[in-house]
Amino acid sequence: MQVRSTPFVTYTQCDPIEGQHQRPDRLVQLESVDPQRQRIPRGGGYSYVPASFGSNTLSQEMVRFDRFLAFDKQKGTVTVEAGMPLEKLFHWSISKRLYLKVQPGYPGITIGGCIAGDVHGKNPAKDGTFRQCVRALTLCLADGQTVCTSPEENAELFNATCGGLGLTGLIIDATLQLSPVISDRVEIQPVVVRTALESLALLQSAQEVDFAYAWHDASHHRKPWGRGVFYRGSWCRKGEELPIPSKSEEFFQPLTAQQRCRLPFALWNQWSASVINGLYYTLQTRHLDLRITSLYAALFPFVANPWYHRLYGRPGFTEIQLLVPWNKAESFLTALERLVQSTSAPIMLMAMKGFEAPASYLRFAESGIAVTLDLIPSSSNGLFFERLDALALEHLALPNILKDNRLSMEMVQKAYPGYAPFRQVIHHIDPTRRFQSALSQRLGL
Repeated sequence: MQVRSTPFVTYTQCDPIEGQHQRPDRLVQLESVDPQRQRIPRGGGYSYVPASFGSNTLSQEMVRFDRFLAFDKQKGTVTVEAGMPLEKLFHWSISKRLYLKVQPGYPGITIGGCIAGDVHGKNPAKDGTFRQCVRALTLCLADGQTVCTSPEENAELFNATCGGLGLTGLIIDATLQLSPVISDRVEIQPVVVRTALESLALLQSAQEVDFAYAWHDASHHRKPWGRGVFYRGSWCRKGEELPIPSKSEEFFQPLTAQQRCRLPFALWNQWSASVINGLYYTLQTRHLDLRITSLYAALFPFVANPWYHRLYGRPGFTEIQLLVPWNKAESFLTALERLVQSTSAPIMLMAMKGFEAPASYLRFAESGIAVTLDLIPSSSNGLFFERLDALALEHLALPNILKDNRLSMEMVQKAYPGYAPFRQVIHHIDPTRRFQSALSQRLGL
């Protein structure tokens, strides 16, 4: 099996890390790797952190493991290989009027990546995280042994693999629970909010809504701070008789990390953010009528807006996502506003979602509100990040390890009670730590 040297980058940054790379397409090729070799699985390459590569590490890119293996129509379950992208599964399942209810916002992400990151979708307050869709998975351990895991069989290993950052082994295949498609269309009702606290109240009352999220203009000069739009979505019942869209109806051009940063400079800055966010706010609030969109567009919003990530160019961006307990959310948002104003933090985007999922190990899961911030590089960021970390710890907030590329081991140890137990599990099943990445090394795992 050919192994080549490859400069890897995260989706948000452009500073490459030289690593080894291969694309196996058969199980025998996975098993033929020297068992003493340091390696890590890799999916579509859309992670914001170096979870799938590292120096002196062999990245085994699983995208050729993209086959359908089994379908149980009665149970509504499908077994697929770990390298299958979400888009391929979507178009197959939608033709059977089924879909995967928990999906991140980009269709090129693989099933294995969704499991390793225990990702969330458009309303985790109702649907939880990806782990809730996984019925079983097959894992290749560091010693070459292949084991089947599920919530009933090898449960501890299953639990550690869902959200395990690829450190428990190579996910070969997974059995997923699909849900019925009520309609091929979704109704989205936008609501104007003057502040982030108004969105907080709406999110608290929308935990049973099919889709619920909020966008905010968090520029430090906005008064009042955090004006935005809250989006409440539900299945379009009157669209049930509409034909399910075919793959040809959806236009998707993958945007890789290398393509995202082709622009040598950033077009996002404090001035452009004020103009673009102001324009977006005006367009979104000019007409507040009920909007009808396809399920595909509702699940994968970045497909229609690739320019947002392209405008960051080669300098890249930092994304911070914090899961704040409900009873501390108001205090956190009030303190966050003061922090943004005092540091003039260059925030390009702020978004919020409700959350409800069982916490365990290093999974980004808890009961509360997820607050996402996108920032461009700036000399003021150091002070902002330092104070934001302190604010997060004060409010018992969880930082999303798979979003924030500047998190330290100390911060993760303090924020995650499951850090030490997770470290014990992976050191037990992989004593010589053959599964490693640049991320795991930075976090002391």
